[in-house]
Amino acid sequence: MKIAIVDRETLQVLSTYEGSTPNQANYGGPWGNPTATIHIAIPADMDPRAVTFELEGSSIVAIEDEDLAAEWAHKDQVAAVSKAISSAMTFGQSLVTEFAVENVMLGITQDGKTGEVLDKMAPVMAAVQSGSLYEAITRAKAIDDFDAKYVTHDRLYAFINKIEAYLGIQLSL
Repeated sequence: MKIAIVDRETLQVLSTYEGSTPNQANYGGPWGNPTATIHIAIPADMDPRAVTFELEGSSIVAIEDEDLAAEWAHKDQVAAVSKAISSAMTFGQSLVTEFAVENVMLGITQDGKTGEVLDKMAPVMAAVQSGSLYEAITRAKAIDDFDAKYVTHDRLYAFINKIEAYLGIQLSL
């Protein structure tokens, strides 16, 4: 659990640590001096970043600022979503690069098929590059104008399956 070291006079948090219980006796200096500081366990249902301390009678208690807790929860959610999108975009870009490399190795430039393949794959690439992997699957599955070498059923579904594996969902084929 999170333990706060609180200044008895100002009720300001000086530091925090993890522990099973407050353990002020293990600290030296003012942090170990019970007349200067107090070590208080922050309840598990409170966000330690949103906790302040108040004097109630002769006790110092933790109080969670609900507005600050909501603000931190929102920031955490934004950070998690940003990380997920960034990871999906990075993964998607690696798939696009892999697909492009394979096409070059198959001779797409010499065959003059680059523009044709780009036109077919553009909606899929737009979804992948935005991190919208579920939409990329939908758009890839909508392609029904296969060719004999570059956008084949097997290559397209291998691409789709890699996205599905990344997302941890059942593979299409």
